Amino acid sequence: MIDLLFNLLITFVALFFLSFVLIADPTEDEEKVDSDSLFIITMTWEENNDIDIWLRLPTNERLFYGRREAGPAHLDLDVVAVRKYVAPDGTIYEVRPNQEIITIRGFSLEGLHTLNAHFFGGSNVPTTVQITVTDVKMRRVVWAGTKELGAIGTEVHFVQLDIEKRRTGSGYNVEVVDGPPVYFISPRAGQ
Repeated sequence: MIDLLFNLLITFVALFFLSFVLIADPTEDEEKVDSDSLFIITMTWEENNDIDIWLRLPTNERLFYGRREAGPAHLDLDVVAVRKYVAPDGTIYEVRPNQEIITIRGFSLEGLHTLNAHFFGGSNVPTTVQITVTDVKMRRVVWAGTKELGAIGTEVHFVQLDIEKRRTGSGYNVEVVDGPPVYFISPRAGQ
């Protein structure tokens, strides 16, 4: 009986020690970005309106709320809501997480990408919209801009980005293309 208890004690101590050896150091994970995304496009706004992001890929495919996947791009988040949170003291807080997020994952990535915003609906008050394009692998913002949408039905052209794979090393070069505005909904939408 003593041998059995002694073997159980040794097993318990060995498993306890092994569990500490296998625990990862959390500071190591801070340096890693586990994502297959190459670019993340984020659009945010404050007012309680429904604003939609539109992306045209080099293949001429369009990504928007009605088509959430197009080639290497995916509309991951389309949130328009007012969320109420009650604090322990009874205070009610309103949070407006008005945000849309697109991720671009790689294949068929090179070429001209066009970003627009469309004022779909809501309270019909002018809405300031911000779009940020982030290179995930290089951990840098490659483009950011803010524009105002005046009324329901208007569309604003934000930017055209020419994305090209680097000849040496890894990653992509992103160049802002100056040219006439491109509209998706109607030719007069931005006026």
